[in-house]
This record gives sequence, structure tokens and C-alpha cells, in this order.
Amino acid sequence: MTELCEIPLERLRSPDDDYEEFYYHWVDVRQTYWLRRPGLVDKLIAAIETSNPEVAHSVPRDLLQRLLYPPINLFCNFVRKNEEGFGPALAEALALSLSTRVAAIQGQARRAAPAVLLRRTHRSTHRS
Repeated sequence: MTELCEIPLERLRSPDDDYEEFYYHWVDVRQTYWLRRPGLVDKLIAAIETSNPEVAHSVPRDLLQRLLYPPINLFCNFVRKNEEGFGPALAEALALSLSTRVAAIQGQARRAAPAVLLRRTHRSTHRS
């Protein structure tokens, strides 16, 4: 983990700069925490501010709010040693992640269902 955290952010940046800035701030937060570098709070604030849907405009709002922001919020509660806020933040992050993943699986199943039905129909008509 330490070796991964020592990779400079500049090296992680996409040459095309296709990623929103908050991704790099979030990586910086975790590197700073793990390596016990100074400036954690300021970096966490930057990650929170840049993960706002009004700032990270190229990322779908639903993706930000359901999957990307909750771990940042959870980590914020962890760093602040906010025991009262950590449990609800964890529960919310898990619930949002689960519901998002279930919806994705159901969407895949719905898209695959017509193809499965078509194959079954095709097989049954050729068996006669």
C-alpha cells in the first residue's frame, strides 16, 4: 500500500486530462492519510468541494451522489472521529452502493431477457 501511495499524482494524471479534478484530490487524500503527510484536512475539503455535481459536471450526478461521494463523506467522518456521524454515513454508503449495483444487474437482466427468449424460441421451433 505504501508503494502505491508513493506514486506521484502527476504520474497518475491522464495525458488527455479526461478525469475530473476530484478524482485526483480523492487519491491525494488517501495517499496523505496513509503516508501521514501534513495537509489532510485541506485536501479532504478540496475533494469534497470538487465532487459537487456543479463542479464535476462531466460525471453523471447520480454516479457522484450514489457511488463516488459517499466514501468521501464516510472518510470525512472517520478523520473527524465523528462516531455519531460515521455509522449513518456507512449505512447510507452501503445502501446506495447496493441499490445502485442491484439496479445495474436488473438492467442487465432486462436487456438480456429478450435475447434469451429469442434463443429458446429459436431452439424449440427447430426441434420438430
